[in-house]
Amino acid sequence: MCEPESFRHLEIPSGGGSAYCRKKVQTKFRLFADPSRIREEPASGRSHHHCRFLQYIGLKNPFHFPAEGVIYTEKIKTPERIAQMTDFYWIVEDFSPVEQQLLATVAEYYPDRLSQTGKKRIVLKKTKEPVLRTTFKKDRAVIEAGTPAAFARGLGSVLSGEKTQETVSFDSLGIMIDCSRNKVFTVDYLKRFLVRMALMGGNLAMLYTEDTYRLPGEPFFGYMRGGYSLAELQDLDRFAAGLGIELVGCIQTLGHLDQVLRHRCYEKARDTGGVLMTDAPETYELIDKMISFWSEALSSRRIHIGMDEAHDLGRGRFLDYHGYENGSDLFLRHLGKVNAVCTRHGLKPIIWSDMFFRLANPAQDYYAENLEISEAVRKKVPPEVRLCYWDYYHDNAAFYEKSIQRHRAFGSEPLVASGIWTWGNFWCSIGKTRETAVPCINACRQTGIRELFFTMWGDDGGYCLYDSALAALELCCGVAYGALPDNDALYSRRFRALCGEDYRLYEAAATLQLCSANCILWDDPLQGTVLLGCEYRKILPDYCKKLERLLTDLNRRPVLSGQLQTVRVLAALLLSKIRLRKALLAAYSRGDRDALRNLAEEVIPGILYRIGEFDELFRADWLETAKPFGLEVIQRRNAGLVARYRELRRVLLEFLDGTLPQIAELDASLEAAPAVRETGFTPDNIYSGSYWL
Repeated sequence: MCEPESFRHLEIPSGGGSAYCRKKVQTKFRLFADPSRIREEPASGRSHHHCRFLQYIGLKNPFHFPAEGVIYTEKIKTPERIAQMTDFYWIVEDFSPVEQQLLATVAEYYPDRLSQTGKKRIVLKKTKEPVLRTTFKKDRAVIEAGTPAAFARGLGSVLSGEKTQETVSFDSLGIMIDCSRNKVFTVDYLKRFLVRMALMGGNLAMLYTEDTYRLPGEPFFGYMRGGYSLAELQDLDRFAAGLGIELVGCIQTLGHLDQVLRHRCYEKARDTGGVLMTDAPETYELIDKMISFWSEALSSRRIHIGMDEAHDLGRGRFLDYHGYENGSDLFLRHLGKVNAVCTRHGLKPIIWSDMFFRLANPAQDYYAENLEISEAVRKKVPPEVRLCYWDYYHDNAAFYEKSIQRHRAFGSEPLVASGIWTWGNFWCSIGKTRETAVPCINACRQTGIRELFFTMWGDDGGYCLYDSALAALELCCGVAYGALPDNDALYSRRFRALCGEDYRLYEAAATLQLCSANCILWDDPLQGTVLLGCEYRKILPDYCKKLERLLTDLNRRPVLSGQLQTVRVLAALLLSKIRLRKALLAAYSRGDRDALRNLAEEVIPGILYRIGEFDELFRADWLETAKPFGLEVIQRRNAGLVARYRELRRVLLEFLDGTLPQIAELDASLEAAPAVRETGFTPDNIYSGSYWL
């Protein structure tokens, strides 16, 4: 520990000042923990570069990074002053090296709460019981835990000021983050997310990457997609290990490879648009490269190899070359070959389980009840392969329990994947997550499942503001450790301490998704097919009232985080869009020319301004959390929306000056049959046939 001197000369270690200092808060703790980095000399008074040591070293310019070997002088806060700033501290000798690394990493992200000098000492009492207890005494906080994950959650409870007694029901608990649907998160953002997950009690993280990794010898993997390099993944793996988190690759080795297979160089490995060609040598040469890459990238000896939703397996080029073959035979033969590749590289595979069930019924219904898989099929599954039962939809524990037993009939213990509802949403739906994940967690606990994780998909463009998922993750982890799902007071205190946000406000912000904000936002303003369906269901009045309440709540807050600012602007934009559509149809149907002119000259310009405001905020958040690749997809949608509102304004003015005798799109909306109105809410594609993504 450095002595309470007023000034120090600090030398930036060799290896590059910029890279060293961009680790945000890390450096300051390493500084105090390693006195060899500090060279005591009288203050010279010289002007020097400044490094980003944040709160513990007073810096004039936190964005001016020093070059390697630069000496500079700054006033250092003494340990006595540090003690006044931190609530908790730890003594190195009290903890194992793994536990020390966890504490040091958490301290880097919570510098005002935790350091090696502070007010209350953190004490760990190890137990063999599956429990987690946190208690507070005058001068210490005691965590009683038997696993690294429980200790990390206990540390989160301490930082939250929570006295708790919880149950440890799972060996592995965590998340799967989708990094394939446009948004590829930066390593820094993933690290921040993993720290918070660890403090919630999670110890498993999967990165879903279809083609978003840079595969040696395969230049189209990750090209213009923000693919992760080997070095990035290894860095993230080391960081996760320091938190006690197992980082597992989650890739695809059969279907969902559209982004790669569209390139002509993969023609021989392609069966259909997104499915690999079974039995083709080129297919297994490619898969061998994939497995080899991930074996080197991550320390875990497990890998999720996907193989879900290959609905058209064997029905493309394979059918042309070899004729029809039973899908189950094709699937099992392919699985055996990929399993052999994994074994050769020292990895144990996990697969999504749905294809076994889909291929056993003509409807390809994964969740068909009373469906039995034949003994012949079950025996052909390699014993090394673990099945992963995924289900994000059912709301009763009995269904999950029955499905788990069906998976156990294969002869091995399945993993279970529930869902945190980020896909197709701008804001994570905590309500939908609670409806589906809580019964799944309870069923897993009841049936003795030991490994459970929550998927965070990014279907349709990855436009969710992903910090919103942390509130749902806090809920899921809390329930997994035995908390009641409606204990909002507990979740609010923990969420405020660990994420710095209001849990109830995050839950309220999910109001956006009660009527599919993404569908309404990008609904064509002239055709209005989505809003037509919403109007038919008579859900818009209630939705607008809830948006108004959300806006009132958000506007009442003096300060909002960037993502909540985006929610505020989006809510106002949605309200304006809905009101314009209603006024437009009403004015047109009754021939109110003055009202139509007001819409064209006053209302539409206001909406265009709000679209621009939303686009700027969304861009800022994207670039704060993810690589730039993929942003263009959302920007094109927003730009297309602007173009269509300009077209609406132009059409209205042409109608008003007599150039257009009528507006065909509005006539079609007003004359739409009930059957059309009922299905208008489904925005899978624009009616002209142009897909959104």
